[in-house]
Amino acid sequence: MALTAYSDADGNFFFKRGQNAPLPAPAAAGVRDAKGEAPMSNVFNDGDCNSCHRLGGQAPVSLP
Repeated sequence: MALTAYSDADGNFFFKRGQNAPLPAPAAAGVRDAKGEAPMSNVFNDGDCNSCHRLGGQAPVSLP
């Protein structure tokens, strides 16, 4: 199963409530734009992206 989300100008993204089924664990994620794509190097078990992608956590998500 694949889900698509679109980001705003600040890079924040979300799924509208009820639009998709819950993410099945473990899940994989990545980012892409017209120039390329970059998959995350690990899988995750919940949708709490900010547990790592926050000030003091891992670097922001970006394409190489």
